[in-house]
Amino acid sequence: MDVHDDANATPREPRLEQLLWPWRSLKHKKEAPPLGQTPLGHFVAVTFISCGVINSFVFLNDLPQIDWTYRAGLWAGTAITAMLSLPMLFLATPCGLVFLLIPKSRSLGLRLLLGSAIYFATLFGSGWAGATIRMASFSSLAERSMPLVEAVKAFEAKEGRLPERLEELVPAYISAIPGTGLAAFPRIEYSTGKEAAYWLGNPWVLDVRANRGLGSFDRFLYFPLQNYPEEFEGNGFERLGAWGYMHE
Repeated sequence: MDVHDDANATPREPRLEQLLWPWRSLKHKKEAPPLGQTPLGHFVAVTFISCGVINSFVFLNDLPQIDWTYRAGLWAGTAITAMLSLPMLFLATPCGLVFLLIPKSRSLGLRLLLGSAIYFATLFGSGWAGATIRMASFSSLAERSMPLVEAVKAFEAKEGRLPERLEELVPAYISAIPGTGLAAFPRIEYSTGKEAAYWLGNPWVLDVRANRGLGSFDRFLYFPLQNYPEEFEGNGFERLGAWGYMHE
């Protein structure tokens, strides 16, 4: 090929720009059309991806498999998501409805309403998916923990008293005290006496402190009396096998 042909040839678009095509207009701001004139497919794709990324914090924050090392970042992301919900609900949605009534602004109004709808769809979808996986994880823990429950009962039946600590069960009644297998909430706590009786008069209680974030005090509890209420001090209870999950 002639050298001059190489010099005059149209340069190929960088591969990175091909991958990030929805955001090319951010680089070439002068060429970016107004929001109301943005191609609808382009707008929906960019909005869906962006909202999915933002609202993924809600999903990740619910997963008990994620270590506390990352919890501060997840709480911050969840807080940002909550703050973004306000302008979406009280600004974007009403403005979109108003602009739909103005012929010259209908395209903009449609995009504002679509953006708001996509945001809340991904928000509620992320929350539902996270909550579903969370409850499935605790349901599985309820099954895995039954050898520990049986060990406490066997100790009481043979010794005529409750163990003061779970370590008394080892090795005669159980080979080792199990953990939860959940990175965010690794320990199963055990209580007797007044502390256990607080929970509807139970003689002993197994407890996993499953708080979702700052100001949250969810608990996963085993009651030997199996007297789980529908509500306890204003908090709802959900039965998971032989255990109960208290939603704070």
